[in-house]
Amino acid sequence: MLTQKELRLPAIPADLEPSLGIRILARQARAWQGITVEWQKFSPFELEPRSYPEHRLSLILNRCPRLVRKEDGVVRELSVENGDLFIAPAGQPIGYCWNTQVELVSLLLEPSFLDGIAARTMDLKGNQVELIGRVKMRDPLISAIVQTLRKELEYESAGSRLLVDSLTQALGVHLLRAHAAFPIRAFEIKGGLPRWRLQRVLEFIEEHLNEDVSLSELSEAAGNLSRYHFARLFKQSTGYSPYQYFTRQRIRRAETMLRNKKLLSLGEIAFECGFRDQSTFSRVFRQVIGSSPKAYRDR
Repeated sequence: MLTQKELRLPAIPADLEPSLGIRILARQARAWQGITVEWQKFSPFELEPRSYPEHRLSLILNRCPRLVRKEDGVVRELSVENGDLFIAPAGQPIGYCWNTQVELVSLLLEPSFLDGIAARTMDLKGNQVELIGRVKMRDPLISAIVQTLRKELEYESAGSRLLVDSLTQALGVHLLRAHAAFPIRAFEIKGGLPRWRLQRVLEFIEEHLNEDVSLSELSEAAGNLSRYHFARLFKQSTGYSPYQYFTRQRIRRAETMLRNKKLLSLGEIAFECGFRDQSTFSRVFRQVIGSSPKAYRDR
């Protein structure tokens, strides 16, 4: 669950960690409860094996002809391409040596984050959760989630909190299914939400369209379901993820206001429909409707 106050970390200058021999050319980071997203650019460096308290998923964004990886006394030389993924489990000492500038996005996951998802959605106790280290792998789902979370470093989209909460839950379940040390299967619930639960959620959404709600708040409105099961059942019932549905309902409200409240400015309508500014409102409106709010109002 996202905290009410999200932590934004400012850009950090070069030579952040000179004691480790790492020269960071640029960095952006943002943290929610249990997960941090980092975008970084490094100059060539060498880092002796060390462990971290969190699981680390790193998506490489440029080509590196020569990467040397040190783990458990084994030295391995690799050629890394844009789109390669690495998983470094918490507590596992790993060292690297790069021979060129490197750009990457990393997700730092606290072990308790995955333990909590396993406890809520899977027949597995938290202390059994163990990720498998991966080197130079490809996983389209993880890559798509990482890239989407990277965009949240640059700006908050409409429904940012709900989007990130949904993505991190999906990421956690996928990691446990595909990259855990033991075969794990989530409990499957089919058939969608019962009518009374769905109605409660839809009413809650209509009442809070101009707020930044979380997936937890929606699952509670549905009758205290787990976030993971709620998101799956909601999509089965409506055909949309909670984030997609929330966004479409905001645009629906905007359409009504554009038709019926001609004296309101586009900025005022954006605010009333839960968008942080007119630019974001116009961009999302065009994506959903196919025209700008002004063109829609004038037609």
